[in-house]
Amino acid sequence: MSALRLEQVSKSFGGVTAVAEVSFAVAPRQIFALIGPNGAGKTTLFNLISGVYRPSAGRVFLSGEDVTGQPPHLLARHGLARTFQTPQVFLNMSAVENVMVGAHRHLRSGLLPAIARLGRFRAAEKACRADAAALMERLGLGRYRDAEAGSLPYGALKRLEVARAMASKPRLLLLDEPAAGLNAGEAEEMVGVLRAIAETGVTVVLIEHNMRMVMGISERVLVLVSGRVLVEGAPADVQRHPEVVAAYLGAEAAPSEERRRA
Repeated sequence: MSALRLEQVSKSFGGVTAVAEVSFAVAPRQIFALIGPNGAGKTTLFNLISGVYRPSAGRVFLSGEDVTGQPPHLLARHGLARTFQTPQVFLNMSAVENVMVGAHRHLRSGLLPAIARLGRFRAAEKACRADAAALMERLGLGRYRDAEAGSLPYGALKRLEVARAMASKPRLLLLDEPAAGLNAGEAEEMVGVLRAIAETGVTVVLIEHNMRMVMGISERVLVLVSGRVLVEGAPADVQRHPEVVAAYLGAEAAPSEERRRA
């Protein structure tokens, strides 16, 4: 059974088709990359999967269950979490408190105990903080635990958002350009984070423009161009595909690539 499956998913805004008849499946525990030129429809596709948009046509399945059009809070219960191109963190809260926010759906203390700060609530909050701190350690953020999020370097902020998403204990994690804006060292740290996540059994689907990262960490790659699937396959095969080269480098790149292989 696939962790994620799309069947002929399309999305139109007025007379403009942003995503057209996209179908693919992601196996459990796989790292799957979604790439394509700017404006290819990658983030729109993420918004369709995560419930921000409802498809104009087609269906979305999580672990075999049809979740088409369900809102984000219900998809979270199905084990889906996501990050965004720009870190969406609470800058005036501590780093560990940001991660704790991600665990909110697992807390069962109730409103009254929280208002009164009863023993049950304090115990749950203490356990949540300990779990968040342990998660930060695993993702290389331990030294920032008590720092105000607004004081963190950009690379740490990107990893902090990933940690907050992981605090929801997802089965499927969508990452929208996790290496965007990172220098080479920070991008390498992010690679380590993604590998650590995959080792826990979480399925990872990422949008990314850093081709070194994509080709080095992904098991499958799908190329989206003008809202349609151009090709899907193993990283090495996709990288050599003449239409992919043309889509990224221009129409004359594909013949050049063919000549180099001749």
